[in-house]
Amino acid sequence: MYKMFKKLFALICANLFIFMSLSVYAAPFDEKGDISLENQGKDNLKFDKLVVPTIDEGTYNFTLDPQGLLNTYNPEEYDTPQTMYFKTKNSPASIEIVDSSVYEADFYYKTKVNDDAHLNSTEAGKGLKNAVQVADSAIVDVEEGFYLWVPDASSEEKIAEGAGRFESITKDNINHYYDIIYTSDGTSIDSISAVSSKTLTTVTDGHIYRDGYLKIDTDHIADHITLNEDDTAVVEYKNIYKKKKDAVDNDSAYSEVKEEDVTLIPPTNHFTNKSNKATIVNKSSVDKTVRVKVNVLNGDGLHFADSSNFTDHSKPSIYLAIADDTPAANEKPVLKQTDKNTGIETFTAILEFDIEKPDFTSSAITYMMDKEDSSNEHRFLSYLKKDIQYNKAGFFLTGATDSAEEAKEAWDMYAHKLRISKNPAKLSIEVIYEVVDKTTP
Repeated sequence: MYKMFKKLFALICANLFIFMSLSVYAAPFDEKGDISLENQGKDNLKFDKLVVPTIDEGTYNFTLDPQGLLNTYNPEEYDTPQTMYFKTKNSPASIEIVDSSVYEADFYYKTKVNDDAHLNSTEAGKGLKNAVQVADSAIVDVEEGFYLWVPDASSEEKIAEGAGRFESITKDNINHYYDIIYTSDGTSIDSISAVSSKTLTTVTDGHIYRDGYLKIDTDHIADHITLNEDDTAVVEYKNIYKKKKDAVDNDSAYSEVKEEDVTLIPPTNHFTNKSNKATIVNKSSVDKTVRVKVNVLNGDGLHFADSSNFTDHSKPSIYLAIADDTPAANEKPVLKQTDKNTGIETFTAILEFDIEKPDFTSSAITYMMDKEDSSNEHRFLSYLKKDIQYNKAGFFLTGATDSAEEAKEAWDMYAHKLRISKNPAKLSIEVIYEVVDKTTP
């Protein structure tokens, strides 16, 4: 069984803020979370790799606002009226084109784009078939601009990681990667198709590529921006392009973005009723189960309710829960637990959810190498296609406080005890999670 544990901490300040608000601060969590164990099997791809979250400082920062006043006085920073706010970075840095009357209000990056549809195209300027010059049933030349993806087979590790390179298709290598059928007179090409065999010298991901431009959407704009520690942003303009609105020929309509072309919009922090997510990616060959445990220490004086529909207004009540973003949308509240043997009281919630393994049947290619001298058996190597889709899931905290008018007196008393205490015990939140192989009941 492959097991991994992580602990995350957040501390609540014992001060009482204006509007009866209590604030929580998270301790830094610096440990990187890329854990891998890889092993090539003889008949299929078998390896174990998880990408586990590195939790940013402040992920579980939150503010208790039982009177619901923060949104009233600062609606721009505190989203919609809530009684518990988690500090989240929900507006990443972005860039906009300055003069949108001339250029489209979008950005593009230059890359290799799939062009399988035009492999045998006879349309001018498109298709590998049109780019090949033939004489006497032989390749004379191939126009530049066509590529294929070749895996890096220098080691098992490289193959398992899906490492490789884009290689230009030339007259010298085209026959390694494509089956070519000539016309009967040998003066032109009848058809081109990717080779069906998978040997070490011919294996590719089966696609043809050309240089092209892809739009940079909101989710990927951060790939082109570097954030400084103070949250100001520096735009990396390399390989970012803009396109004229009235352009007909797209290939000539793109131009590189320069500093004077853009307006930088820095990232902003907001407060919402959900914390930032901690996301785990399953790149292993088995299904995984994630178990998350939340412990609240020094929770005496607060009542932890089992729902946000508070019924007992005689106590300062909180609903704090750990939830996941799987289709089942599980949510477990923190509740008071009493150990039967020791009588020790804790405030705990435990959540479990599963992350399925990737679909290696369609996402991995295995091919046979020569026999090894020591065993006289064939050795199989596998690589993952670079467009493999991994399954992932995450967890986050959510909550609320009792904002009923009848509860105001209870909150006032709780706040008063914090004020007069010389050494108030800080309320702390401990999040522990582990990732294990999923077991069948």
